[in-house]
Amino acid sequence: MKKIKLIVFLGLVTLVLTGCGNSNGDAKTLTCTNTTENDGIERKEDIVMTFAEDKISNIKLSVDSKVKDDVAKENWDLFVAMMESQFVETEEDGFTLTTDNDEKNYTFKVTLDIDPAVAREDVFSTYGLASLGNFNSTYDEIIAAGEDAGFTCK
Repeated sequence: MKKIKLIVFLGLVTLVLTGCGNSNGDAKTLTCTNTTENDGIERKEDIVMTFAEDKISNIKLSVDSKVKDDVAKENWDLFVAMMESQFVETEEDGFTLTTDNDEKNYTFKVTLDIDPAVAREDVFSTYGLASLGNFNSTYDEIIAAGEDAGFTCK
């Protein structure tokens, strides 16, 4: 697994976290997805943002990694150790990080559930998600940024 992909993903998350809601104030959900494969590992990234009263009220990010080739399967324990060292399960005010290791099916999932109104800024810094506080991006700008980064947003 390449660290560059993780950096790109976390960069998009940072961009998403600086956004606000849509222009009409109605509750909306925006889902951005991207699937890539590299070094025998397929990665599906999902970002689901809920907008309420013109602001993001919840962000759920998940990365599902599935090993597809035998060489990568032979190194499963190393992959899991690397993922668990980078993504330690955490539950703090407004921020939950969970992992799920399905060794039978060679899948590893990381999920971040964030309430931007409650989560402390230092928590975002810990996970490379600093830059909260701008809240100037519109719903459409977030879609454009996600699609520029290779995501499909609906």
